[in-house]
Amino acid sequence: MKVFRLLPAFIVPVILLHPVYSEVRLSADELNNKGMHELSAGNNGAAAEYFRQAIAADPLKKNYYNNLAAACIRMKDYYSAEQHLKTALAIDPNYTKALSNMSVVLFKTGRYREAYKYYKRAEKTDPLYTNERFEKNRVLSRLKEESSRNPDDQNLKLIIRQIESGSE
Repeated sequence: MKVFRLLPAFIVPVILLHPVYSEVRLSADELNNKGMHELSAGNNGAAAEYFRQAIAADPLKKNYYNNLAAACIRMKDYYSAEQHLKTALAIDPNYTKALSNMSVVLFKTGRYREAYKYYKRAEKTDPLYTNERFEKNRVLSRLKEESSRNPDDQNLKLIIRQIESGSE
């Protein structure tokens, strides 16, 4: 304690927050787990902050970027979600969850042809996960709803035909 009394007041907090002195420092995985807990509770902003901290602690984990993107999607921040997904896919171009989330982001931003391409990539990397995530009748229903709001969008009509026929 005598050491702290000799130091200027602004240095004490810096020393106490330094990792060597902090007993409460969380690992990247622990931060990610806290983020997942917040995400499941619907606290998307808090979840995003935990995911950002996890990324800062370990910037090479693809799932941290994907989880941050999921929080951004829930907050309707599609631009940020897309950027985080691009990072996850730069780490692993065949990461199915990031591919499927990118498909969602692109669909939500009206880029249907690109969304379909990411959907097909996800389907190739993990058909079981993709088929569970994008149940065909539900996807077709959403596409048809979107098409009724945008009757002149030929991309939507083409994608609907491709899905209905099962063709690429």
